[in-house]
Amino acid sequence: MYLAAHDGQHSIAEIAGRYRISKNHLMKVAQRLVAEGFVASVRGRSGGLRLSRPAEAINVGQLVRIFEDLAHSSSASTGRATAVSSAPFADCVTLWPEAWKRSCNISTVSCSAT
Repeated sequence: MYLAAHDGQHSIAEIAGRYRISKNHLMKVAQRLVAEGFVASVRGRSGGLRLSRPAEAINVGQLVRIFEDLAHSSSASTGRATAVSSAPFADCVTLWPEAWKRSCNISTVSCSAT
């Protein structure tokens, strides 16, 4: 959401500080978003993260499903209900009602960031 609301490239430290979350935790989330093609990363001193496509083209439902799928696969491999360290949103995602999930399918990151 931060990248959708703020143009340009932003560091993990900047985003983590804004949301008061662990940099290590955010790195795990960012790695997944980069792997899925939603975010581009640039290494180095002047590096950072930026959206790899327009915010209007990123569907919130797609993002939810990525982390939901990760939660289910982590759960199956560990035998635990959730694996929060590898699936940051696992607890929340598995409890969301279906109606809310459906509403995510019509929302974009652009709408959510405003």
